Amino acid sequence: MIEIQDADGNVVTSDDTTYVEVSISGDTGGTLGGTTTVQAQAGVVTFSNLTLSGTVGTNYTLSFVDTADPPVFSAV
Repeated sequence: MIEIQDADGNVVTSDDTTYVEVSISGDTGGTLGGTTTVQAQAGVVTFSNLTLSGTVGTNYTLSFVDTADPPVFSAV
């Protein structure tokens, strides 16, 4: 779950328009499944069916970025 927050850290409950995309990087062999781009609902983005397939003990990094051009935020 990701919260869209204002400068004061409050959830922007009026935000139903932001889309957030997740991607994977790091060691080879990791893949994401399920829905990888999700629209905010009342300022909250929930990836309810996201899966990661890879090798146990391998390091992967998930990155989250809004799909606006240019992006307003990103998180790792």
